[in-house]
Amino acid sequence: MVTAVVTTIADFTNGTRMPYLFISAICVGCILSMDRAVLVRGFFKIFVPLAVGSIAAMLVGTAVGAVLGLGAKHTLFYIVIPIMAGGVGEGAIPLSIGYSGINGTTQGEEFARVLPPIMFGSLVAVGLSPARAASSPASTARSSPSPNPPSPTRSTSRESLPPAC
Repeated sequence: MVTAVVTTIADFTNGTRMPYLFISAICVGCILSMDRAVLVRGFFKIFVPLAVGSIAAMLVGTAVGAVLGLGAKHTLFYIVIPIMAGGVGEGAIPLSIGYSGINGTTQGEEFARVLPPIMFGSLVAVGLSPARAASSPASTARSSPSPNPPSPTRSTSRESLPPAC
């Protein structure tokens, strides 16, 4: 390909964050194509346990850190929240930027504080995932978003299946 074309495409993609828009459009399209009743029921089935579980995890994690002598504030902000924030790109970097602005330290110092708990949390999650799958095989790949999932005894035609996104 011509170097000028490659440079123009790369500048457009990186400058406008077009991949984020494309991925967001695909996700929104898939969600909006679902049956409304299923979507609303699914939202409430997921949101309430997720909110309660997240609050419980924050409280338990902070309490354990406080009992171990780390202090509730340090445990919450430098261990529990980083682990719950996720990975490096979408968790550690934004957190370290925010923490450096609040604490008046450099972003590198704060990044060095929040990265070890994130990496340890990720390792534990990956390590526990085979045990989770083995303990509950029914929840791994056999669920259906359809209100009337197809019966395994009857054959299903391609037209009767819900759209795949």
